[in-house]
Amino acid sequence: MGGMGYEVYRSSSANGSYKLVQTITNSSTLSFTNTSLATGTNYYYKIRAYRLVNGKRVYGSFSSIVSGKPTLAQVTSVKANSQGYDKILVKWSKLNGASGSSVSFNNKEWSLRQSNNDSEWQHGKLYK
Repeated sequence: MGGMGYEVYRSSSANGSYKLVQTITNSSTLSFTNTSLATGTNYYYKIRAYRLVNGKRVYGSFSSIVSGKPTLAQVTSVKANSQGYDKILVKWSKLNGASGSSVSFNNKEWSLRQSNNDSEWQHGKLYK
């Protein structure tokens, strides 16, 4: 009796061309973490099992197609502190993988958006 394993295939669209991204040679390994993907992009996967028979792979049918999208985690440690009678300092923890920050205020119907990794906002200016 030969060995058994799995092949994991990925595509950028459900009906697109799938490429082999991982061969799993241990039949008891039942998961795979795909890394270095683009945040916010959908990825589609299908898997098939194989068994080695006389040194050649004999394949089973492909699984159903599943999809996933890498997303950023929720910002944590958000704090707001009074900085006087007319100011509030808002601070938060840096989030790995984030390329910008956004601070929105509803009471004045305006928002400030920046493309950097600053982690606090005060009185209309961003500070590191």
